[in-house]
Amino acid sequence: MRFLGVFLLWLGLTLGWAEDGPLVLIVRPDQPDFVEGAAAIRRELGPHYRFETILATSRVAGPSAEDLAASLARRPRLVVAFDNPCIAAALAATGSGGPPVIAAMGLNLAQELVRGQASGVAFEVAPFTLVTRFQEVSRTRIRAVLLPYRGTVFAAQVEDARRQLDRAGIRVVARDLTVAGDDPQRIAWTLERHLAEWVAEDGIDAVVVPSDSGLVNRRLMPLWTKVARQSTKPFLSGIGALVSERLSFCVFAAFPDPQGIGTQVSQQVAHVIEEGGNLSGIGIEPPVQVMIRIDPAQARRLGLTFRDGAEEGR
Repeated sequence: MRFLGVFLLWLGLTLGWAEDGPLVLIVRPDQPDFVEGAAAIRRELGPHYRFETILATSRVAGPSAEDLAASLARRPRLVVAFDNPCIAAALAATGSGGPPVIAAMGLNLAQELVRGQASGVAFEVAPFTLVTRFQEVSRTRIRAVLLPYRGTVFAAQVEDARRQLDRAGIRVVARDLTVAGDDPQRIAWTLERHLAEWVAEDGIDAVVVPSDSGLVNRRLMPLWTKVARQSTKPFLSGIGALVSERLSFCVFAAFPDPQGIGTQVSQQVAHVIEEGGNLSGIGIEPPVQVMIRIDPAQARRLGLTFRDGAEEGR
């Protein structure tokens, strides 16, 4: 009986702690990558946190304003938002006086960092990671990479890539597609006119395919795949879906591990809630854990060999 009493006391204290623990609001789409990331956050933070989840009404629209308002009325200590529409909705709903927002698996998060509203982990592998991981698992030396980009949107990221890869002895040949203006039709025309000649330039060892729907989209995919199939140079991507024998496009991809992103986000949550850290001190982190994918048919065509077991891993 004494043991049962002690056990019930321990159980009551434990449950009471959980009931009084900080509330974390998770806003996400109902899709596998985001489910995995959110599950990792719950697992890493443990039972002494409380969680509430809001699902996006659609992948494009994000959550409804009514759902967000109702959950924010319960005064969560922090909001974790997955994917661009959910991130935008969470930032709009919390405003300057609401709980802090940690963004996960979103692109262009640096724009939010400038406003000081969010920290987080980007769902984008940096060109440095992409190129160096390719070198690590292949027997190919990379001295220079081609990187097409939209300057008005990705200029800062390209400069970061240039500095990071330069320290690794790899030169970035960046081609700004907005030199003639920001009009999408003009950008597409510029890429269609110049991509093949840029890829064929002497000294280019590989092509970094931008993770940018403005450049890699339904209209321009036939151009990318045609140039890649005619080239003897490897095309590298931060999007796993662009590596497949059906596409015969990119030979290699390094892309975020959702569980790894969840672990990183949980560390940021604990830093803010338990240590009183601020968002600007955390910043936007690149994903630490990545998975890789290789198209063996493209690898054979290009004469590439890869380290055993490199087809997919962390």
